[in-house]
Amino acid sequence: MAVLLSLVAFAQTAPQEKSATVFGAKIHYLEAGDATKPKVILLHGLGSDTRSWQFNVAALAMKYHVIVPDQIGFGKSDRPLLKYRVGTYVDFLDKFMSEIKVEKATLVGNSLGGWVAAWTAIKYPNRVEKIVLADAAGLKP
Repeated sequence: MAVLLSLVAFAQTAPQEKSATVFGAKIHYLEAGDATKPKVILLHGLGSDTRSWQFNVAALAMKYHVIVPDQIGFGKSDRPLLKYRVGTYVDFLDKFMSEIKVEKATLVGNSLGGWVAAWTAIKYPNRVEKIVLADAAGLKP
């Protein structure tokens, strides 16, 4: 029985690859953990993708429902021709959350991801439970 419970726990923490369509573009993301637990969205930095969080997902998924998108223009997500500004990423994140039916989440952002998390908290405060900024870009003291 203990082995079966361990296998179930592992299956919930192992990330699954998924995709969602936002503003007509495919957003690739990883999802792990129990969907009934608090939501955490991990946002990568400039020039990165979901792999930047690969060593964090399983540990976080033991207590949280973890979602790790390749932000628009990065990784396995589409790269549409548009003006890539922080506001663009913020609006994509808002609609991405709607598409995957996440009302509110803790946002954890590194570098560009931190900038996106902070501006999302300002523009869409009802979407954000908490923010964690790891070496965030674009913020002034």
